[in-house]
Amino acid sequence: MSTMSSVSFPANGAAQHAGGRVPAPTHAAAAHPPASGQALRVFRRRPWALPLLMVVVIGFALYYLVTYTPAGGNGSDFQVFYAGSVADKHGVNPFDWPSLWQVEEQVYNGGVGHGTPFAFAPYADPPPFALLLRPLTTIGEASAYRLWAAFILLCGAAGAYLAVPEWPARSRVLGATLTAISPVVLFDLRLGQNSTPLLLALGAALWLAARKKPGMAGLCLGCGLLKPHLMLPIAAIMVLAAPREARKSMAVGVLIAALAWGLIGILFDGGFAAYGHWLSSARQFGDTIRHQPDLASVPGLYLGTAGAATSGLLNAACLAGAAVIIARLAIRAAHGNPLARQDLLGAGIAAYLALSPYVHTSDQVLLVPGLLTLIGPHADGLRDKAVMLAAAAVILSPMVVMRDYHTTGINALPALCVAVAFWLRRPRLVEIGRPDHG
Repeated sequence: MSTMSSVSFPANGAAQHAGGRVPAPTHAAAAHPPASGQALRVFRRRPWALPLLMVVVIGFALYYLVTYTPAGGNGSDFQVFYAGSVADKHGVNPFDWPSLWQVEEQVYNGGVGHGTPFAFAPYADPPPFALLLRPLTTIGEASAYRLWAAFILLCGAAGAYLAVPEWPARSRVLGATLTAISPVVLFDLRLGQNSTPLLLALGAALWLAARKKPGMAGLCLGCGLLKPHLMLPIAAIMVLAAPREARKSMAVGVLIAALAWGLIGILFDGGFAAYGHWLSSARQFGDTIRHQPDLASVPGLYLGTAGAATSGLLNAACLAGAAVIIARLAIRAAHGNPLARQDLLGAGIAAYLALSPYVHTSDQVLLVPGLLTLIGPHADGLRDKAVMLAAAAVILSPMVVMRDYHTTGINALPALCVAVAFWLRRPRLVEIGRPDHG
């Protein structure tokens, strides 16, 4: 597989030999072995881990279908989005908590089918997200949630498919299908959250970057700014990981998308005042983060017990640690080595998700491109114990959280494992003709 000059997650576990990537052997290569001293990746047997992971993912998807599809309580976060859009549509400030609570009471206890009082939850997404969801307010919340759930599944499949543009078609379809029904996407679906659309934005950006369209890639990254605390750092990492000649165009694309988001909000969704209300609500929401039951990052281990001042210092230390890791990876990638740029993308995103104090389990869907890269199109990467551990953590942790939502901090393992897998991975190189007993 040829080395790409544009930024993307390359197609497989990125073997490295003599400072560069080693292509996978082809039939022609097998027929004409390389000269002495050269080596290629050769695997005699497909790893057993892939069928096992497939069985686990499919088994949990069936369990989810039987257990949660007919059950109540699905889409609790979507109910907040829906109520916020209803409030926004009728000129009520969705960032004013008492006003939003009154709208939630009217919507959910006024004949929509909710028999118990609705537990208030704040609306925290910036303008103009409520404006974009207004079409869904023309139908009932239950029907709107079903459309949103279908959209989440589509985003998961399409995002994973686009994120690995070099993969063979069959492997891409398999990866996309397994991603769409993976536990983290189903967790997002059960809550009705809006994290999986960010995977689509990231996957589309990777696809466009692989086709040497960095400006369009930046615009796609900007489409994920409904969660700026996640997408802005990821966009910065992707710009740093781009080849030198593509960085400016990609950064301009992100900037244009960010300005478009702001301009739409200013012109059509409340003006400058709406952003002021959102920032005030976001600060208030940040003060309550310690009381949330699902913080899927290292800060979750102390936010519930440490005092406000101590938590603030520890949060700053964690974010500084993430910045140092990303900076070190960026320095390595600055010389243009494709493998180093791949490490910056995968390990950089994983490090940020592991150390940011505002990451939840549903946000970990953004680990999918990096994990697919580690696994590779033929699952060769699963022969590496660190990659296998990362895959297991990403698949199993959301299952645990879904059964017991109060797992604050413990579910930082998926992001940590993905970051460590990028750090520890070593290529398995064997000479053509030598038996592989692995």
